[in-house]
Amino acid sequence: MAGVVSAVPTELARRKRRYLMNAAAGGLGVLVLWFLPEWFTLAPSFTRVTTLAMLYAMTVMGLNLVFGLAGQVTLGPAAVFAVGAYGAGVLNAHNHWHPFLAILGGIVIAAAAGLIIGIPALRVGGFYLAMITALAADAVPASARLLPNLTGGDTGLFGITPLRFGDPPFDRFDEYHFTLVILAVAAVLVAN
Repeated sequence: MAGVVSAVPTELARRKRRYLMNAAAGGLGVLVLWFLPEWFTLAPSFTRVTTLAMLYAMTVMGLNLVFGLAGQVTLGPAAVFAVGAYGAGVLNAHNHWHPFLAILGGIVIAAAAGLIIGIPALRVGGFYLAMITALAADAVPASARLLPNLTGGDTGLFGITPLRFGDPPFDRFDEYHFTLVILAVAAVLVAN
């Protein structure tokens, strides 16, 4: 009996140590990524692709919560990602919202889409969950093509203003660093 009681603090200590090691490795990774464009002369396309990769990494973290931790097969995060991106773009391009307010609006729209997809999906599991979320993931691009006046259809959404905190808009390095900060915050939230 004494062996079982003493194993609990050891397991908690092991989990805490693993969490701290992962946090240190993540912090080191963020630090390296932060200074990567300054250490090396990177092509603008490399910086842009890395910024997009960080955006997709946030989506993959959401997918990992469902696949990895909950063990459910779903394609819903792709649909929610797309709805949030289109929502922010439409708010900025058509309604002329400030880019950061449009991003916050896109987050609210994505959360609403997640609820609309998630509430019926929570009632089923396994294959049926995969099918419901696959339909949602397929419905978003189809809807974007059917609403060309709103979404730009197959040509995409034009007129989105660049991010800015003042007068000069963000350049590609500012966008890179801003996305890296958001990725780090998202990683901390997912880890907790």
